[in-house]
Amino acid sequence: MATTLKLERAKYVSGPREIRRMPEAASQGFHPGQFVSLNSNSQVQANATNDTATLGMAQGYATGTTNAETEVLLAGEDTVFEMTISGASDPTFAIADMGVKLAFLVANNRTYMDVDDTDNDVGVIVALKKTGDGGSNLIGDDYVRAFVKILPDSFQFGGGGESA
Repeated sequence: MATTLKLERAKYVSGPREIRRMPEAASQGFHPGQFVSLNSNSQVQANATNDTATLGMAQGYATGTTNAETEVLLAGEDTVFEMTISGASDPTFAIADMGVKLAFLVANNRTYMDVDDTDNDVGVIVALKKTGDGGSNLIGDDYVRAFVKILPDSFQFGGGGESA
């Protein structure tokens, strides 16, 4: 029987830590740790499920005010994030999911990697997180935590630092 783990926000783990201040798009409600992208006006908006481009990770709550400055940790080639692995129909993690390109799944102001969607590639699982609290985080568990890299083709800012 699979263990169901706690659903947590995505977190920065390692790699280049370039934070940019950018204008917020209208009517936003993103939270810290949620992945965001640029709209056609170069304003920050929350990534949606199946988006294939991302700017990086929001560092604070959206203000809800158009053009208010918001901080974003840019996704780069060597930036690693810790994320919950989920699925729209089945959240169970399988060994076959390691190294597979996956899509974003967004729910309740949190961004997950979707093991059910390999068509809208945005990231790849590079390792499973080991739990230090005696809890489980194993193949066959639901909602495991894993270390993820965003795919270079998904960078909106040239890989964490270079302007697009």
